[in-house]
Amino acid sequence: MIRTVEVEREITSGTRFVDMFKRKHIRRTEVVIGCWAVQSMTGWVVTSYFAYFYEQAGLPSVKAFDVEVGQGGLGFICACCAFWLSKRLARRTHMMVGMVTMTTLMLLIGILSCLKQNNGLGYAESVLAMVWWGVFQLTVAPATYEIIGETSALSVRQKTIGVGRIVYNILGIVSSLITPVMLNPSARNWKGKSAFLPALLNFFLNFWVFFRVPECKGRTYEELDVMFARGVPARQFKSYEFDLYADVE
Repeated sequence: MIRTVEVEREITSGTRFVDMFKRKHIRRTEVVIGCWAVQSMTGWVVTSYFAYFYEQAGLPSVKAFDVEVGQGGLGFICACCAFWLSKRLARRTHMMVGMVTMTTLMLLIGILSCLKQNNGLGYAESVLAMVWWGVFQLTVAPATYEIIGETSALSVRQKTIGVGRIVYNILGIVSSLITPVMLNPSARNWKGKSAFLPALLNFFLNFWVFFRVPECKGRTYEELDVMFARGVPARQFKSYEFDLYADVE
């Protein structure tokens, strides 16, 4: 453990925050910050205000609270299952499956809220929101940590992940500011229609993930360094073949 700390100190010594934005690392920095942003923006509106969202969807206050408590249990179970799923799915696939599914769920919530409201629709929107939370805990939440750990350059990893987390927190603050305005009956009063915003964001984020997030599963850090240096497109990372030792020589 002591030796590991010494090696990491040697690798990171002399690096500055500006280094992560240099040509050598900028693409990897984009992926790390982008994945943090995806994790935050994919659930704008509902993630921080589930009980209030359920209430605005038509559930009684007590029921809305009960549903959120049950949702916490669902999230825990799905997070545990994510350990098993992460070992079997490729990183890129793991995130893409989650993104497409969650985009669809948010779109369905928004569409249901456009119909003539009744108790049944309120419960339907709440169930979809719960399913969304379960899918998030199974896919995008764990996949983000996998990708940022493998994609970031070793020499600036701490700085890159730290800056990415700052972006995540800033987006969380933005979400906490605009969500009450969209949901509150005395403001915009969009109720379930607020789900259209994350659905729209997710639509564009799906394209970003598809074209920019590489597949790193099964690759060593040396191989990743070479592929990033060569500018291998994200979609070709999984199938790209080369002689590592010949390339290093």
